[in-house]
Amino acid sequence: MAQTERIERITTLNFLFTCVIVMYHCSCFPNTTSSLDALLTEKITFVTNYLVIGSMCFFFFVSAFLLFNNLTYKSVPGKIKKRFFTLLFPYLIWQGLSLIVYFASGRYYLPMEIIEKTFLFKRFPLDGPLWYLYSIFLLSMLSPVFLLLFRNKKAGFVILLILCYVTCFIAQNDKVTTLIKDRVLINVLSYMPAYLAGAYAGIHFPKLKEKDFIISVLLFLSISAVITIVFNRKFIIYALRASFPAVLLFIYPERAAFKWKVFDLSFLMYAIHYPLFIVSSDFMLDILNKTGFYCSVLTILSRVFYLAVTIGISWGINALPLPNIKKMITGGR
Repeated sequence: MAQTERIERITTLNFLFTCVIVMYHCSCFPNTTSSLDALLTEKITFVTNYLVIGSMCFFFFVSAFLLFNNLTYKSVPGKIKKRFFTLLFPYLIWQGLSLIVYFASGRYYLPMEIIEKTFLFKRFPLDGPLWYLYSIFLLSMLSPVFLLLFRNKKAGFVILLILCYVTCFIAQNDKVTTLIKDRVLINVLSYMPAYLAGAYAGIHFPKLKEKDFIISVLLFLSISAVITIVFNRKFIIYALRASFPAVLLFIYPERAAFKWKVFDLSFLMYAIHYPLFIVSSDFMLDILNKTGFYCSVLTILSRVFYLAVTIGISWGINALPLPNIKKMITGGR
C-alpha cells in the first residue's frame, strides 16, 4: 500500500472514530417513566461505550504506529520535538481556552486544581478528552526504550506479549488501582496494549499490508487465547484491544479510503466538543425534559445535534484566513 493510501485510510477512520467520541461525550439523558424506554437507553449507552473503547484503541495504535514508522535513535530527538508542537503545545492552548470558557460560564477553579487537572493526572483535564494528547506525548518520551525492546522482530514479539500481560495484570490489581485512584491513569493502562502493538507494527510492518503482518496478529491472538485460558481470563480483552486497530487497518478496503475536506476537522472536533457540551448541557437537558418524549430517541438526537454543531464550529474555524493560529491550536493536524 502506498504511503498516501495508508495515510488516507488512517485519516478516514480517524474522522469516523472522532465522531464516535463526540457523540459519546455529548450524551444527554432526559427523564423517562417507561421501563422499555429506560432499557433501550441503557442498550444505546452500552453500544456507545464499546464503540468508544474501539475508537481509543485505534487512536493509541495509530499514534504509536506513526511515531515508530521508520524511527531511528538518531531521529528520536527530532520526532519528540515535533510532538511537542503537535501534541503538548495544542494541549496547553486548549486547556487555557477551556478555562476561559468555563470562567465565562461561571465555573471557577483554584490554581492547584488547574495544575492537577493539566499536568498531574490527578483529575481529567479541563478539556477532558485531551487527556489522550498529554498521555501520547509522555509516551513518546519513552520511544527510545520501546525502540530498543522491539527492534528484534521475534524477540520484540515475545516482549510485546509480556508487556501486554503485565499491563493487564496491573490494570486488574485492586491494590494498584486503589493506589493510583485515578481514572486517567487507568485509561492509559487500558489502552496501553494498543499503543505497544502500534509501536511494534510501526517498526516491523510500515505498510500495514505485509503478508506476515496479519499472520503475526493471528499468532498474537492465538497465544493470548491460551494465556487467557491458563493464567488470566481477562487477558483476551487486552489482546483484542491491541489487535483490533491492526486488523481494521489491514482489512479496510483501499477504495474506501477517500479524502473529504471535513476529514481535516478531526482535531478541532476532538478539542471543541467537550467544552461546548459542558457549558450548554444543562440548558439542553432542560429543553429535552420539556418535550416529554422518549429518552432513548432524545439521547440519540442530542448526540447527533452536538456532532453537527461541533462540525459546523470546526468548519468555521478552519475556514478562517489565519494559517499560523490554526497551526498553533491544531498542531498542524
